[in-house]
Amino acid sequence: MEGIFSRSRNEPFEVAAPVIGARVAGDHTPRSALTVGAAGIGLLCITLALLTGCQDTVSMIPNPDPDLQKTRTEFARDAINRQYNTEAPRGGKIKGGATVDYSDNIMHVANFTNEDWKDVEVWVNGQWVVFVPNIPKNAETSRRLNFEMMYDRMGRSFPTDNTDEATTVRKVEIFRDGKMYELAGLSIE
Repeated sequence: MEGIFSRSRNEPFEVAAPVIGARVAGDHTPRSALTVGAAGIGLLCITLALLTGCQDTVSMIPNPDPDLQKTRTEFARDAINRQYNTEAPRGGKIKGGATVDYSDNIMHVANFTNEDWKDVEVWVNGQWVVFVPNIPKNAETSRRLNFEMMYDRMGRSFPTDNTDEATTVRKVEIFRDGKMYELAGLSIE
């Protein structure tokens, strides 16, 4: 018995108290069904909260512009009340640009003029629209527009599958101060 608790007969060996619930390599003791069940229920609750609590949000990451932190329902409702004005006077090309990122379903719109654009409707392909209260001058910051923010008059969001030309961005226009302008730059990432 003496050898069990000592390294040699002259050196004592200290035995640490076991930590309750600790697992060591090779420990295959079954855990209680209550512990496993509680972990499963917790994971299920988190998953459901993420799926149902975020269904009406545009993105898991909030838009940096507080004026664009709306629900899908709010964006759709706003778009239904807007109509692409084919009779609006054309202002030609304007110093602004749009960068489309299909992998993230996002479009960035920047204003390169020396004046802020206020109360702007951003139109994609003359069909989908999103209202943007302000796009700052001199491209101080671009506006990040998720595809799920742009809706047509029927309440359908801009497609995120983008598999054919009908579902890609071909033209970006802004309607402001009673005129329709086409953005001078359009790039695809």
